[in-house]
Amino acid sequence: MAEPKRLCEYCTAIRFEQLRLPSSENVKRLNKGQSIQAKFSFIDYSISGENRPHWSLGTQSRIQRSAATCPFCREVSLVLETSGVRLKAPMVFQTDPVCDVYFTNAGYVEAPPDVTWKRYEPFETLLRKFVQKVWWKHRYLWHKLLPNKLPPSLKPRGIPYPRISLRWMVPEEHPMPSLKRYREGVIELFECFQIIEIGMNERGGLFSGRERPALIDLELPRRWLRNCLDNDNDCCTPKPQGEGVGTSVFRLIDTKTKSIVEFYQHRLGDTPYVTLSYVWGTTQQAMLRHENIRQLKLPGCLQGATAQTITDATRFTSDMGYRYLWVDALCIIQNDDADKMSQLQIMGDIYKNAVFTIVAAAGEDSDSGLAGLRTPRTTIQRKVQVKPAGPQEMPLWLISTVMPRTISSDRSYTHGLHWQTRGWTLQEIALSRRVFIFTGEQLLWSCRRCHRWEETDTETKLASLSWHTMEEAHLRPSVFFKSTLWPEENVGASLISTLDGLWRMIADFSIRDLSLDGDAYDAFSAILRECTGMTGEQFLWGLPVSEEEFSRALCWEADGPLVRRECLTTLPTTSLQVKVPFPSWSWLGWKGEISPHLPSVGGLFKLKIRPYVLRNTPVRLLEISDIPEENTSRATPSSTNDAQSALPLPTHSYPSVYESLNLETIYKTLSPDITPERLFRTPDDQLLFFWCERAHLYLEEPDHGVDIISIWNEKGSCVGLTLQLSVLGDLNGKWEKSDFSATKRMKAEVIAIASDQMNGRSKRKKLNAKLVLFLIKRREGIAYRVAMIDHISMRDWLECKREKILVALG
Repeated sequence: MAEPKRLCEYCTAIRFEQLRLPSSENVKRLNKGQSIQAKFSFIDYSISGENRPHWSLGTQSRIQRSAATCPFCREVSLVLETSGVRLKAPMVFQTDPVCDVYFTNAGYVEAPPDVTWKRYEPFETLLRKFVQKVWWKHRYLWHKLLPNKLPPSLKPRGIPYPRISLRWMVPEEHPMPSLKRYREGVIELFECFQIIEIGMNERGGLFSGRERPALIDLELPRRWLRNCLDNDNDCCTPKPQGEGVGTSVFRLIDTKTKSIVEFYQHRLGDTPYVTLSYVWGTTQQAMLRHENIRQLKLPGCLQGATAQTITDATRFTSDMGYRYLWVDALCIIQNDDADKMSQLQIMGDIYKNAVFTIVAAAGEDSDSGLAGLRTPRTTIQRKVQVKPAGPQEMPLWLISTVMPRTISSDRSYTHGLHWQTRGWTLQEIALSRRVFIFTGEQLLWSCRRCHRWEETDTETKLASLSWHTMEEAHLRPSVFFKSTLWPEENVGASLISTLDGLWRMIADFSIRDLSLDGDAYDAFSAILRECTGMTGEQFLWGLPVSEEEFSRALCWEADGPLVRRECLTTLPTTSLQVKVPFPSWSWLGWKGEISPHLPSVGGLFKLKIRPYVLRNTPVRLLEISDIPEENTSRATPSSTNDAQSALPLPTHSYPSVYESLNLETIYKTLSPDITPERLFRTPDDQLLFFWCERAHLYLEEPDHGVDIISIWNEKGSCVGLTLQLSVLGDLNGKWEKSDFSATKRMKAEVIAIASDQMNGRSKRKKLNAKLVLFLIKRREGIAYRVAMIDHISMRDWLECKREKILVALG
């Protein structure tokens, strides 16, 4: 065998041995309760960590010259060339860039269930744990001071599983060389190489990289599925409850007869079936309609008639040993609103009861197909030896990965793909128990217990490889809201078991796209129903209604530009069975980045209003905190409360904002436009009624190109807060010259919604309490939320000219 080429002096300095993973012998010792020395690195490879191991390879031109003799320099040059970023380099780099090599934590090798590993921990590790505990104790303070940093998880994790990433930067000129800095993020390629075991001895290596074939070896996904089914774990195969979920009619594609079959009065768990999650695109070849339902039931009628993705999914379902496939386009009558509604009511159960879900993550439409089934994948993996064999060590080889990314390694492999930008796909992936994910270059597996990849050998019972980029239902980790606490589970459905996890899904969903904006509620409703089943929490237009949660939910924040959904729901709803608008007070009524409101450190968040919701049939008011379980559905309100049962009209001039409300008070106090006849025609859950404090503030016209707006009170004093122009959403007003200044300012109506104050009853703390205000506009007697203004102090609010009013918020 030819002697391997020697690495250059730059590559020789890289401590490749830090990439080594424990052997099966090491893991067996750990599983027996024995400890192992710190032979394997416990360094935090977090992508945001400044102290992660990294080494410079010098300039790009030097690497190219060295590629002829140094095997690793050659591979680095090939990665840059094959990734496509080389085409961008002349526009980005004005000078010769410097390339850095660093190690990224791609996951953790963890102990099997019910096993705790012991390991030798050096002083640095113990010190890091102490810092973690301090960080966790004061996590809300760190969220304020360092909003872009996440608190480190305190769950005992296993041994980090690193990969190699590359970064190209341009040194900035500086008179003092020791202070030379870099402009970060010019070109970055994450997880370009992983370790691979070649010529393993009796010790055996675990979680080695492997070559991914051009076409999928179907025995591999069969083995993944078989191992999951044979384990009989409650996570992936929950025990059935009662008689199971039933439906009057359930349609499936019969992969044997290539036709549609119907099951009547059917329980979803009675027939094994597979589901498909994919992107429709602008065209869809075959769809189920009233006029073709008889034809599509005939044997062979779907042969050659379906889009390529559905055709491939049908074949894969059959190859995996299953006969039936559920696809929305062919199993729901597309021109029948009643059938759509009945199927949407059980959408979560359809995906939850499927044996597995096929995710067509690659491609722009339904004709893209499933890569690797009939169409070969094109990426070629290359191997390079970076460490020779030693007296006690095997030689160390690297293999290039098939999917290096130019985005953060904290993103999942599906991030940026068209499938992950679509609104409907979120609940499909979140509610599935098992998924096969077809990307353009490899097949991935994810269940509620483990993850698998074609390019990494993870099939062992000795330990598990938890891959953080595949966790949390393929949410976008870049969507971060201040109350995020990283969940410990590996599956999306587990996020729904907590409201913090649900808000993470809301944040992700809010920036996804829908072909029909009117689908917003229906595309998320299955997640809400699942959350209700797991937490007992009830929801009103996506907001939890319990007293402790509704305040934070109502004061959701905008993390970027917002656009109002002015459309009606796609399907009829409420007891009136009509299409209705989305309320402005719900995050569902807007398109843009959404996050929940987080109180200040040690603060107490409290509503300054007592909201009631309007219910119809009969017309009545229902206090939010009193909405019973059977009344949370928009379709079937059944409360018997009426105006006569409410408290009488307050007799004092300015009632407390916490006064009870009844219909008589509304008719006498609110706008003349709000009549009994109008409320009788108003659908359920459209209007919130409450007493509140109102003031008028002035928004200063921003300078050209500036997004920040200063806010002033009527006395001409700046109240010390700003508002982003981009989050105003929809404010049809004109900038006008105010009485107290020559500067153009727009008069805006604001109402106090909630307060946020530190613990304590001192007068100083009460005056420093922060208020949350809604900037509103009115139309025909109804107020609509335009934007939220927070962090105005109680002291500044008391200086405003205020009055108590009754508001109907639509």
